[in-house]
Amino acid sequence: MLQKVPIQRLRRERRENEGQQRTARACDTCRQRKMKCDGNRPMCTQCQAQGLATCAYSEAKAVKVQRQLESANLKIKAYEELLKDISHRIGGFLAKRIASILNSEDQNNASRASSSSSIGSLDDIGTVSEDLNRSEESRATGYMGKNSEVTWMQRLESDTTRQGEDSLEAPPQYLLRSDDSIASMNYRLDHDRLSIPEVRNAFVLPPKALADQLFQIYFDKVHYSIPIIRQNLFMEQYNRLFSESPINPGRKWLAIFNMVLAISSRFCRYSKQGAQGDADENMFFARAKCLSISENVLYDHEDLQQVQAEALMGFYFLAVSQINSNKLDSESNESRKRLWWSIFHLEHLLSVMTGRASCLGKGSCSAPPPLPTGILEYGVPGVSQFGYEPLAQACDIQWTIYQRHEQIGPQQACLKSVAFSPSLYFFYLVDLSLIMHAITDRVYSTDVFQDGWAQIKSRIGLYSKKMDQWLSGLHDSLVFEDIHDSTFPRSKSCYQVSLALHYYSARIVLNRPCLTRPHVDSKSGIRFPNSLFHDNTALACLRASLALIKILPNQIEAGWVYNTTSWWSFLHFLMQATIIMLIHMSVDSVPTKAEEGAKTESSEGAVGSSESPEIVLAATKKALHWLYCLGGSDEAARRAFHICNNYLHRIAPSKGLDLSGIPSNIDLSQTVQNGGKKLS
Repeated sequence: MLQKVPIQRLRRERRENEGQQRTARACDTCRQRKMKCDGNRPMCTQCQAQGLATCAYSEAKAVKVQRQLESANLKIKAYEELLKDISHRIGGFLAKRIASILNSEDQNNASRASSSSSIGSLDDIGTVSEDLNRSEESRATGYMGKNSEVTWMQRLESDTTRQGEDSLEAPPQYLLRSDDSIASMNYRLDHDRLSIPEVRNAFVLPPKALADQLFQIYFDKVHYSIPIIRQNLFMEQYNRLFSESPINPGRKWLAIFNMVLAISSRFCRYSKQGAQGDADENMFFARAKCLSISENVLYDHEDLQQVQAEALMGFYFLAVSQINSNKLDSESNESRKRLWWSIFHLEHLLSVMTGRASCLGKGSCSAPPPLPTGILEYGVPGVSQFGYEPLAQACDIQWTIYQRHEQIGPQQACLKSVAFSPSLYFFYLVDLSLIMHAITDRVYSTDVFQDGWAQIKSRIGLYSKKMDQWLSGLHDSLVFEDIHDSTFPRSKSCYQVSLALHYYSARIVLNRPCLTRPHVDSKSGIRFPNSLFHDNTALACLRASLALIKILPNQIEAGWVYNTTSWWSFLHFLMQATIIMLIHMSVDSVPTKAEEGAKTESSEGAVGSSESPEIVLAATKKALHWLYCLGGSDEAARRAFHICNNYLHRIAPSKGLDLSGIPSNIDLSQTVQNGGKKLS
């Protein structure tokens, strides 16, 4: 059998160009004709053989698309900057429309973020997440908006509870809360019914000595901040009431009279000063209610005394934790302006406490500013005697929120040249309230969904500058912050303390939206660091809280509150600052060292500075001591202490906090049983 013989493969002769690799990109002519191209540049062999004048190589599709995309991104950024500039200039619906389009991506990113980051952000603003009709206590508390410190505490408590469920180290059972609703976090006494006794004769007058004492307390401790009544005229009528030929006052005048007595009686009860046993605030309030609130009150035409009586009733509820005519003379016109701005300030304060939208919208008021001179304190008729008319003509007094840049310097110089009076303090107080009103209306409103975060950041910066202008324009007698070292002056008048508390409270609310946890992607779990603006704004919020606590004396004494501060709103300010510090210790998102290029005050931010963890904890302890002290006689302060103290003990083990020196809830209960003795 024949064997197979292997035959070798024949070798072909290679051509010169056969060994070359295939070119990565053919020229446009070869591509069109579907011919092989060697890729030679500047002219390939095929084009050269055909005698063509040009041989063009176009970009690859991917490269071309990438280049076009980069060019489009540059154009988009330029268009966005142009649209932002236009929206800031035109305002109105078109500005909102532009903002909603520009920030659609920001809103999409926000919706993907973890819900835990909403401790203070503007997510879910204006929504109700629980049944407010489930109980009498929840109905009494009602809706609390996002700029209320009660809502801050409730969301902080809920977030900590959720984290505790995932933690291996559970807090003690007595520190766990079975209810974290808004009503359970409300330290005020909305659920308590006022004890109004039966009134047999609403026209009964108290002894003159008691009335004199209570009137003096009202004008010393309340009137300078809320000048609802015209002091000189009312005192003249009051003196005639107890004269040898007494007048027969009307029902509404007597209602105002009794409300003044009721407010002063409340002060005596809390401060343990004056006529504590003889002044029955409930009876005074009951008489005022009978005299001013009749069955025809909804149908009668309103008048000045009715407004004054109802405004004083509104102030009383706050204290217990619950059109211009050209025919008017100068004093009458001024008293009406002060009445209006007193009501505005009172309504604004209640709006901030509850977090609810103000009923006074933008542009709803045409009343001019009150005179920053004391024409009504001394009862002298004629404004010109105090030289205000030339001052008004020269300065053209305007609110800071509405001032143009060229108006700032001249008005500040004019106001600083005026002699100090309570009227000057009241002007600055209302001026600050207007800025704060704009903050709650423009930063915390539901427009945030349409305007987007970029607009909110712009507004925070704008109102921060307005507050800087307000602070720099303070009269020398009212300055409370040293620009160089940010220390509170040693000599502190009640006017300085009041303005300082309102100012730092406004700073807290303005910067509060940025005091949040870093965003966490719900799918990937990736943590996104906060922006530089976010961190600096959160740091400003913390600094404002520490500055507010710094105002309080280290020697804790309840009498200081009632003699030096706006005592009816002091608990609100104290709780704002305390809750911000609790949030800071829980969130750990505020850098204690200011970033490069950020606005800093002196050398704050360094290790051991006023933002260090040790200083924040010490300030929190100080705040709790003040709550403990006030809780000896005030049920609302007692509830506030329990809420904050329990929460601090819950987070202390995981944060390594030293809570030595803080009084316990049991100590406070024993103090109350012993009659509210002074804290040692």
